[in-house]
Order: sequence, then structure tokens, then C-alpha cells
Amino acid sequence: MKEKLTKEIIKDQVTKWMEEGIQSVITGKEKNAELLYCRPNNIIEYVQSIGGTWNEDLDTNGCQWDYWIKLEIKGKTYIASGDGYYGCCASFELNTDDDI
Repeated sequence: MKEKLTKEIIKDQVTKWMEEGIQSVITGKEKNAELLYCRPNNIIEYVQSIGGTWNEDLDTNGCQWDYWIKLEIKGKTYIASGDGYYGCCASFELNTDDDI
């Protein structure tokens, strides 16, 4: 029998994909991970749960509300960025540019 999709099942799957994506970048398997349907807070909470830190800086570009967040994990700085207006797409990558 086909499983009925519920909000909880979908939320759990999105969380799983986010965690797998972030881990793929941290381990060096991927350079960048696309995090579909993740809010900035979801990313921050997960990074903190694995021992990372967030200095509470959040850069945005105004009404479009694109955002950039610096997170630190084991001495390396990562950038989570995305579109807060639509909220459907975010990315996570190792920071290679000190200007962000």
C-alpha cells in the first residue's frame, strides 16, 4: 500500500536532505550543497547541534531578502545562503572569500 504523504513525512524528508547536504560539504565530498525548502533557522539549529557556531550575523540585500550566514564548524567557516522571500532554495558551502 502506498504511504500517504503528510506534512510530518515531508518535513522529515526535507530535514534529512538538509543534514545529508551539509554533511557532504563538511566531509569534502561536495563543494556546495543545495538545501531545498530549508529556512535559515533550520540550517543554524542543525549546525549548532553538531557542535558548530553562529555569530548571529545575517546579511541580507533588502526587499528580496536574499541572505548570507557565516557558520563555523571545527575551525572552518561555511556560508549558508538563500532566498528568504520565496524560501525554496538555500545553499551551503565552505567559505573561500573573506569579504562575505
